[in-house]
Amino acid sequence: MLKFFELFNRGYIDFSCSHSFSGPFNRNVKISSTPEFENSSWNADKVGGLLINFGRSTQIFSGIGKTFINLKKLIITGSLIKFIKRSDFTDLSELKELRLSYVEIPFIPEDTLFDLPALEKFKISGSTLQRLPGNLFLFSSNLIEFDLDSNYELTKIPDELFKNIQNLKKLTIRKSSRLKIVKKSSWNFPELEEFQIKFSNIENVPENLIMSSKKLKRLNLSNNKIKTLERNFKSNFAQLGDLMLDGNPLNELTQDAFDEFLFLKKLSLRDCNLKSLPENIFDSLTELEELDLGNNELTALTENIFAKNLKLKKIELDGNKFKKIEFDFTKLQEIESISLRGKDCI
Repeated sequence: MLKFFELFNRGYIDFSCSHSFSGPFNRNVKISSTPEFENSSWNADKVGGLLINFGRSTQIFSGIGKTFINLKKLIITGSLIKFIKRSDFTDLSELKELRLSYVEIPFIPEDTLFDLPALEKFKISGSTLQRLPGNLFLFSSNLIEFDLDSNYELTKIPDELFKNIQNLKKLTIRKSSRLKIVKKSSWNFPELEEFQIKFSNIENVPENLIMSSKKLKRLNLSNNKIKTLERNFKSNFAQLGDLMLDGNPLNELTQDAFDEFLFLKKLSLRDCNLKSLPENIFDSLTELEELDLGNNELTALTENIFAKNLKLKKIELDGNKFKKIEFDFTKLQEIESISLRGKDCI
């Protein structure tokens, strides 16, 4: 423990702690000196959550696990950190959540997480990460959430990365503009419930993901380069509850674009450059409650456009160029909110 606090007192690290990972006694404490920590009413072995900013350090101090022996959640930041290694995370067998934020690491050694068998959530954000090792999750069978956020140098995710995490429930990939995803990538997620891949320039979704994710309820593909909804995409995501396609150059949608999404409750098509909508495009969405068509180029709404969507509660139509609206919104008995402010509506 002494080594950890020596670094702290010399200004190399800054940290805050929480008494427990969860529960009624959870509280956050900002520590400003070693005496304050030593004279407080709690001990390091009772700390469940820890945020450490390695401000002046170029590497992670490897004694974290020996100092905080019951740690469940660990967040590490430090713009001068250039590499991480397996020994940084030894003696953390109970750790459930690990976040690495704004660290300048171009790659992660494949054995980095091998001593974290209880790990359930792993997030890397704001790094210079270029590649991920295929065996990173070799001993992470309990992982349920994986988040890659703002890793602009990342170009590829190896197919074998996910083969040992069959219990993954949430996968998030954001702002990875150089990332190339092969259409036939072998991503197999039988338990996946939520998938987000946003601001990443993708043109399609890996076929194996489509075929294997029968429990998927929420899909967010916003701000990519998707131009069409392929037939296998629609038929294999029939169980979806939420679908977000904002910011994709869809331009035009076919009448059967959403025929398979019988359980959809939320659909977002904002900023898709849509100029018109087929008459019966939403007819199969009888469970739909929220619809966002904002910031498009729509000029008209036909008489029956929402005739089958009687459960609609919220409709966003702002930012369009409506000249003609034939639909009678009083037919929607459940409606709570309609946004209709346009670019140059009449």
